[in-house]
Amino acid sequence: GSSRRPAGQLPRRWPGAAERAGMPQPFAWTKLANSGNVTVSPRAGHTLTSTGVGFILFGGMDGRRNDQGNPSPNSDVYIFQPGSKGTFEWKQVDIDPGSQTPPARTLHTAVSVSP
Repeated sequence: GSSRRPAGQLPRRWPGAAERAGMPQPFAWTKLANSGNVTVSPRAGHTLTSTGVGFILFGGMDGRRNDQGNPSPNSDVYIFQPGSKGTFEWKQVDIDPGSQTPPARTLHTAVSVSP
């Protein structure tokens, strides 16, 4: 037997990751709507770490400059919480200035550790 397909016939479709996982449709990008009042500046070099309360965003660069005009990384912390029906919410985390917080940084890594 020949393995050639007749002209115009598409090749057999092999199941993708979405189908193997039992998802009703293939993976797709969906633009979410911010349902809260907090926005986060667009940035690069940050971390977004999955935790039990949401995704923790830390650091990165957003174009800010220090007093000498050099790029200045961020030290802010936010929680990203996906909502229902295509929504999300950012919450800013207030860090005690007296605590031992890491300095502002970019191009770093982060991991969530449960006690």
